[in-house]
Amino acid sequence: MKAMFDSNILMDYLNKVDFAREILRQHKTRYISIVTYIEVLVGAKGAQGEIIVRGFLNKFKIVDISSKTADLTVKLIKEFRFKSPDALIVATSLEENMTLFTRDETLFDKFSNVVCPYQL
Repeated sequence: MKAMFDSNILMDYLNKVDFAREILRQHKTRYISIVTYIEVLVGAKGAQGEIIVRGFLNKFKIVDISSKTADLTVKLIKEFRFKSPDALIVATSLEENMTLFTRDETLFDKFSNVVCPYQL
């Protein structure tokens, strides 16, 4: 199954968390939602930080949001009361048949494709 990574895993990687570095090393082909791309880039500090973060994000395949994914996002928001970014990321992983790696344990309880590889 393809591996999709949530924002918290990528931010941990950038913050030199060994667990995050190890989980990313285990997957040669890595995917992220366009939402994850935005969230991680927003966290970049200054112009130099943005250059570094963009270089890092370029190592991932970015999955855009289709209308089918948007419809599933609406369903997840209504059913689970998720925030829109979380719902979009989960919906993208489900629609694309990917394993979602995240530290968000509330997602792990609800979806079989979600893996929480470590806790901080």
